[in-house]
Amino acid sequence: MKELKLPFTIFLYKNYVGSNRGGRALSLSMIREMVLSKLCTIGSHSVSHPFPSKIKKAAKEGPEGLRKIPSQRVRKLKKVS
Repeated sequence: MKELKLPFTIFLYKNYVGSNRGGRALSLSMIREMVLSKLCTIGSHSVSHPFPSKIKKAAKEGPEGLRKIPSQRVRKLKKVS
């Protein structure tokens, strides 16, 4: 991207910034370099989202099953904060 001077956007998941989880995390110095290049825009990735299999299972239960998914996520976020 840098060599070709192509603008790009990355969406960072805060729990992976500066960590060694899975070996694919960006370090703070890498992020700084991208921002300073003026080519990078940074967005926020969601903290979590349900796996597609959970959505398919909930969909089989009908609208009531699908309504349960957001409330489970809200409870999880409340535990974190």
